[in-house]
Amino acid sequence: MNTTAYLYRKLIPDYWFELVENPQSFDECDQYLDARIKAIPEGKSFIFVTDPHCYMAHKRPLDPINVGNSVAIMGYVRAMTDIKKVVMGGDVIERGANKFLGLQEFLIYNNEMLAMAGKDYIVVHGNHDQNTPNIPTDKESIDKFMIPYTEMNNRIFSHMTDRVFEDEARILAKLESVGATDEQKKEYLAYSKLHFYIDDDEAKVRYIVIDSGSPGYGRNGVVEELFGVYNNSEMALQYDFVAETLMTVPEGYDVVVAGHALLSYEGITTISNVMLGICKILSGYRTRSKVTVHNIFSGNEKLTKYYAAGDHEYDFTNAKGNTNVAVMAADVHTDAQTKADYDENGNFVSSPYNGEKLSPTAIIVNSTQTDCLWGQSRRYPERNNPMTKGTRTEQCFDVVTFCPDGNVRMTRIGAGNDRKVWYN
Repeated sequence: MNTTAYLYRKLIPDYWFELVENPQSFDECDQYLDARIKAIPEGKSFIFVTDPHCYMAHKRPLDPINVGNSVAIMGYVRAMTDIKKVVMGGDVIERGANKFLGLQEFLIYNNEMLAMAGKDYIVVHGNHDQNTPNIPTDKESIDKFMIPYTEMNNRIFSHMTDRVFEDEARILAKLESVGATDEQKKEYLAYSKLHFYIDDDEAKVRYIVIDSGSPGYGRNGVVEELFGVYNNSEMALQYDFVAETLMTVPEGYDVVVAGHALLSYEGITTISNVMLGICKILSGYRTRSKVTVHNIFSGNEKLTKYYAAGDHEYDFTNAKGNTNVAVMAADVHTDAQTKADYDENGNFVSSPYNGEKLSPTAIIVNSTQTDCLWGQSRRYPERNNPMTKGTRTEQCFDVVTFCPDGNVRMTRIGAGNDRKVWYN
């Protein structure tokens, strides 16, 4: 705990510190936010917030789409608990009127988060953050809207000075094999730095950030040009990186995997086919076993220049890190927990997770509801926790904890409820 908590407390509206008017138990005596903080279990914790969609928020003070109190609330939580890492799951922006306004919108949010968390602020690249969703696909429109990967890497991600990247020499060799131009090489190398890992050596946690991509048909630039994939299909380019990163997790470290669009766009009960491959890799890591992942894009001649066609075996029998894994997702704007595991026929498939005790091979993808009033009402309002401006439901984020018993608990601040991933 540190005394900057008092300064954050003065920035937070009073209704976040409401009391139960007529408490009927000792547990009901505390103020809301302080009670929520005290409910965080013992263990290794980080904050996960996602989908703020802060479109023109600074120009709409009377009717904001995001009320904008969550940064101060997260600052208060950090100061009261000494939690360090804050992971933002993507889609800071909706879409600016051009690439400069889009980047400006991102920087307004980014600068505030940096002031609160510094280099402990970990950014995940969302499918809106290139500023290209739902734009026309002609070259003039793309040039007008798309923020280049070089600018994303330099201006949005550069504060994370301890990022570790995929091997650049190996990437360059693959770019040479497809005849990439010097400009394409520059852009792709910047793109490759949007997936990375960061070690928190104090807490002994490795954060692996994967990039689930941007819209296609020219709207994700050099990735589709060279390798013929877009949106979450781009994660196939990261399979080897994820596996190699897991093999170097130090002894005693837990693992967080954070990405944006990890669940199927068709619903929250299905993990996307490409993400299932990463889940299978994680399952092999948890169980210290060998797993085989098939390249589902084996017919894509461009993609197979980067990630070969057919089956790929990953051997985790000599992995050193702890087997605890938390997978955090975004994009669908709602709370969901979806399971990846082997079925009775030995197929690795996804299914809904309803809080039951898990097998050692199971991986749970946890998505967190949007931290945005407008985003909550626009997408799937019937299955979301209601959000109301001027109440403690106006924001939404999780404190995620690796517990000593091997389970993962998510303590909800704002709209929604606590959740658990139950292994033991």
